Amino acid sequence: MNTKDSLKDIVSRISATKQEEDPELTMSIIEARKELLELQGRSKFFDLRDRWSFWIIGWISTFIIFHITITILVGVGKLDFQSHVWLLPSIIAENFCQIIGMGYIIVRFLYQPSK
Repeated sequence: MNTKDSLKDIVSRISATKQEEDPELTMSIIEARKELLELQGRSKFFDLRDRWSFWIIGWISTFIIFHITITILVGVGKLDFQSHVWLLPSIIAENFCQIIGMGYIIVRFLYQPSK
């Protein structure tokens, strides 16, 4: 146990001496660690942004395909909304608002300008 204590003592004295000898090196190490942490955070943010963008584009594409399908089915007479006149405009308006909302999310939160 005495050897371990003396070894810790030596290591702490060497560390203290190094810091006293070269404070610029210590500051450089701290700055490098901060820069590394910043780069890792940005990398994770870009990965997350790519993932969200992919899913939002897929969701918007699904809405567009849904609208095309409804339009074609109504055009060829397979769907009839004569007894429910309010249904088709409300479906289209709701989906359109969702597309606009997702576009807003993409522009506002996922593609913010760098500070």
